[in-house]
Amino acid sequence: MIRLLIVLTFFYSSSLIFAQAKLLYPIFTERIDKERIDSKVVLDMLEKFEQEEINHFQPSTRNPECNANYAKANDDYLINRPISDVWKAYTQTHPAQGWKLKSSRFILMNDPYYSRYVYSGDNISGQNFLYQIGQTFFLELKLYIYPIEGINLGIKVQTIPVALMVSGIEDELECYKKFEISYIRGNESSGKQVIEFYGQGNKTEIKHTSYYNKSPRNEKHYEYFHKQLVDKFHAHFKQMIEGSYE
Repeated sequence: MIRLLIVLTFFYSSSLIFAQAKLLYPIFTERIDKERIDSKVVLDMLEKFEQEEINHFQPSTRNPECNANYAKANDDYLINRPISDVWKAYTQTHPAQGWKLKSSRFILMNDPYYSRYVYSGDNISGQNFLYQIGQTFFLELKLYIYPIEGINLGIKVQTIPVALMVSGIEDELECYKKFEISYIRGNESSGKQVIEFYGQGNKTEIKHTSYYNKSPRNEKHYEYFHKQLVDKFHAHFKQMIEGSYE
């Protein structure tokens, strides 16, 4: 009888661990349709991965907070709406709309929860959307290089791909929530973005913390271009959220 209980306990524990793992990073076998990808730089990036890797992406790093090889940058924002409205907008706005900026656009999402790929050309009108842990989305970024340190270089546009995975979500508390996205393993950059939301009555304070791997290239360019993108991203959501209640 004791042996039977031990065996049953083992199988129950194993099933629970498997279910938790599946919840964190669900997998699927859908094949990507590369003909529907309307970005050469993203397509070139995907060519570096096997289909199996694309369906099973992992974050580039787990705990950069404790790693001396990573630098940190902080930015703060304020949106004049309750945290419930702000959190809903950030986590339920379709990425094609959320990343529709002059310097970025959504290309593709690996959505294991619905065993599908979401493409930039899909009709998203009226669709329900929810960010969940394990989703990976690909963006096309445009870096606008302006004169630096008084040197007239003219305006140069560099187009680069980036892949980000939803690696953490905390929404249990009414007054505090957290959304975490990480660069995928195999991405040119390594690190993660942590966006924290603090409810202050009818206002919401947002703290955006960026962790990125230290290198001469990153230390020279990352913060400058990254801050531009982060500022525009949050300004875009601020306009959408506050404008919808005017």
